[in-house]
Amino acid sequence: MSYKIVESGVAETFLVDFLSGLKPELQFVEVEDDGSEINAVHAFIAGVLAAHKEEASRPLVSKKRKDDKFELVVSDLIHELDQRISYKAKFNQNFWIYLACSTVEAHTWRYPDSTGDNLKENMGFRRSGFSESLFGRLLIRSEIIGEGSALHEFVGQDFWRSHIMRTKYGGNPVFAIEFAECVLKNDLKTEDQREMAKAFKREHSNLFFEGFDYESSKRIVEYVRSSMGV
Repeated sequence: MSYKIVESGVAETFLVDFLSGLKPELQFVEVEDDGSEINAVHAFIAGVLAAHKEEASRPLVSKKRKDDKFELVVSDLIHELDQRISYKAKFNQNFWIYLACSTVEAHTWRYPDSTGDNLKENMGFRRSGFSESLFGRLLIRSEIIGEGSALHEFVGQDFWRSHIMRTKYGGNPVFAIEFAECVLKNDLKTEDQREMAKAFKREHSNLFFEGFDYESSKRIVEYVRSSMGV
């Protein structure tokens, strides 16, 4: 068995050609790996493309709803893929670049207003920002919330990427989940989420959130929420 990888430079050339209206052939490299199921990779790619086509064909009621529905399906696909690939593949960024290039149509649909550079970021070409990419963000989110969580359908990009991953709060899933559940339970708007994130940043200067257990996380989240009056 094996998995495929694509170097970022090759991927960038592929993307430029694709955006120019060409139909470039993706140049990949096979990596031998007994721990990854090639059929699982094929199923993931097919599933992402199918989800894209299904959502793209629906009447446009709300771009956000279509994006959230698409990301919810992709999140489930990533969770399933995660169970069927090795750690060697999972932690190889070029493997995820291969997956992004193989689903380039879905990415350009999901991010229609992105410039070439932003699209490269959303597709995970930038080595320093895997969590900024679509697949990276959904993979990390999936690992934080686990299975059977009430947060399953809470895919909000702004929340997870801006307030959990960029702040490194995802390093403590217990705290991240408490924050997310507070947002969901109280139906906090984007601006309220941002104000809570700012409040946590101030508290974080004196408190070590990374070591908080369930009770400590619950108390600090409730303290910040109540102090804001939301």
